[in-house]
Amino acid sequence: MNPDLIQELTPADLRGILRYVPQWRNHIFVISMDGALIRTPNFANILLDIAVLKNLQVKIVLVFGIGMEIRRIADQAQLEISDSSGEGPTDNITLEAGIQAAGTIAHKIMQGLTQAGLQCVHCNALRATKVGIVKGIDQQLSGKTDRIDTQLIHQLIENNVVPLVSPIAFSRLGEALRLNADAVSADLAIALKASKLIYLSPFKGVSIHDEFALNITVEEIRSVLNTNPTALLDITRSKARQSVRAVEAGVPRAHIIDGRDSDSLLTEIFHQVGIGTMVYGNDYMQIRKAHRSDIPILFQITRKATFSNELKLRTIEDFEKSIDHFYVYEIDGTIIGTIGLRPFNDPSVVEMEAVFVQSFYQGRGVGKKLVTFAIEESRRQGKKRIITLTTQTADFFKELCGFSETDKSILPQERADELALSKRNSKIFYIDLQE
Repeated sequence: MNPDLIQELTPADLRGILRYVPQWRNHIFVISMDGALIRTPNFANILLDIAVLKNLQVKIVLVFGIGMEIRRIADQAQLEISDSSGEGPTDNITLEAGIQAAGTIAHKIMQGLTQAGLQCVHCNALRATKVGIVKGIDQQLSGKTDRIDTQLIHQLIENNVVPLVSPIAFSRLGEALRLNADAVSADLAIALKASKLIYLSPFKGVSIHDEFALNITVEEIRSVLNTNPTALLDITRSKARQSVRAVEAGVPRAHIIDGRDSDSLLTEIFHQVGIGTMVYGNDYMQIRKAHRSDIPILFQITRKATFSNELKLRTIEDFEKSIDHFYVYEIDGTIIGTIGLRPFNDPSVVEMEAVFVQSFYQGRGVGKKLVTFAIEESRRQGKKRIITLTTQTADFFKELCGFSETDKSILPQERADELALSKRNSKIFYIDLQE
């Protein structure tokens, strides 16, 4: 292992990583590396990061692309190729260039993984079949996944070996075919029931209308792909499309990150926010009832807001008494937002309280989702009116969430008494919940 590649870790870095280790131990990650990355300065770092994941007992399956290497070979030999991406027709010249490209990239990856102390096998666990004719055009030697030998892949993983999968695969009769690496990666993630599909790319991630998408639901990105695909750059469209397919088929989340950046892979996995684009299904981001085990975290994150008088101070004991009233917004096991629904003696009224989103997720719609949930939950509980008090977020409740401002006469007596004692001079808002 090259000592120049080892960066000094701070105790905070280690604590952050160790926090996630139990969560991902023995989970399968399908990592798809764009072939262009083998000629970037960060290539060795990528393989070192994969070794870190492997040593943390994450099960890795590695796929690589060959498109840029095909173009490089064609340019050097002055060859005219039919398509380098694996999405169009593949003629004999392109296939031969692809076979050469796959050999070169596989060799470099295997060499790097060996230097990082890992065992790997370039395997033929993927069987292909010809794509055939699409919209009247013969795709010639282009292929698609016909069968995945998941048993072989699992055997390699259990024997501490990293399976390496190429987008050049063989048909039932042994004919070589060129596949699209993005599609192969999604196929593998689905078949292996992977926890993550990670595309390491030579670009930042996905931008929609030139606005970078850090986190995006599968529904949102599918809508863009179906109605306005040109809103995405050409180079990102394939990975975005395959991410949607994988998540819709049950892969919890797909990531598209810039493999040119040092530490991008580990940052995406071990940081609360991440660095690239994450595509997720509805079961990934969720609002749930708070548990007693959440109390220390709720105290810590809401305590920060008391310093700026955004929220009133709540002690550990306060949370212990009212934990049944609280809900949390959780992403990947990390609580990033809270909301409470406080009942009163008057069963028709509920107070929405302690609405707070951690700073690194503010401005991304999390607060509004929490409020919308609280309104719907209050309606489900049969409440007639929801009230909320605030000192600094009046515009948020009024303009974004549809609340109306009122005076203290609307408050239950016990809440009016508390407000008078607090001297916070909070503004009061409400929504009447219709049948």
